[in-house]
Amino acid sequence: MNAADTTLSKIPEQFITNRQGKSHVLFAGLLDLAHREQRIKAIRTQLIQAPTADNGQLAIVHASIESSEGIVFEGIGDASPENVGRMIAPHIVRMAETRAKARALRDLLNIQGAALEELGPNDEDADESAQRTARSTAGRADSRPEIAALASQQQLASLLALLDFAGEAVIDTSVPAGLTAADCVARFKEVEALPATEAHLGKLLVQAKFLHDKYAIDYGAELDAVVTIGAAFSLRQRMEAEYQKQSAPTAPAALGKSPLATKEQLERIKKLQEQLGRPVGISRREPLTVEEAAEAIKALAAQFNARSKPAPAGAR
Repeated sequence: MNAADTTLSKIPEQFITNRQGKSHVLFAGLLDLAHREQRIKAIRTQLIQAPTADNGQLAIVHASIESSEGIVFEGIGDASPENVGRMIAPHIVRMAETRAKARALRDLLNIQGAALEELGPNDEDADESAQRTARSTAGRADSRPEIAALASQQQLASLLALLDFAGEAVIDTSVPAGLTAADCVARFKEVEALPATEAHLGKLLVQAKFLHDKYAIDYGAELDAVVTIGAAFSLRQRMEAEYQKQSAPTAPAALGKSPLATKEQLERIKKLQEQLGRPVGISRREPLTVEEAAEAIKALAAQFNARSKPAPAGAR
């Protein structure tokens, strides 16, 4: 048994699933083992590319995990409607982040083979093909029973995300290996129907207040309509998607042109204009580029510094 096999054996069975005769660990299992062995000092992620219509809604995330020994392990994860299932498509930024962290965790823990969340829809199609073949042979000479379809990777990922959000409202948050698609859907609906608690609403209120204060987005009516965990979970996903949209780096202009000014640059210009007693804002049709904003900041700062200099001795 090699070191990678030994490490995999430390992961509880509920975090291991089988696909086409191969064992794949769930991201939750990687995180569980890393925490149990106190291997993680810090986890950091960065959105490298936000999904847009121009890039085919492809999200790319970089993850770096610093071990307790000070060694940094890195991973890149990508997700788009082309490489995730229908249930995960609205949450591709989160899936890209999960994939990036899973790759870094596997390097940290020395686990070979892709985690379940890293697999794309083609792997799911292969599973379904094998299951159809098994069903088509049922009733022949060997008279083997029909094999129930296993839950897809997207179904399992969605169920795990819902259970994580539900928290203490659900007594049993485990997901057994070999869960069928029908059982997974039934479990998901069961948890969705549970009443939302004050803890769930409190988390949503904090997130809603942040979005309202920072981006003037009002979720008051939607918060009032939340009754079940499913509704709370859905609203949280919409708020997270809105935050990703609002906080994503400004997309570059057309090829050959400079990227647009950052929020920090625009805020700096506004502050200098206020300090100089000038009308706040930029009067122009086209948005500022990074270079233009830098020049504007430089000019305004020079004016402010000149005004702030004390008058020469004896000057009136």
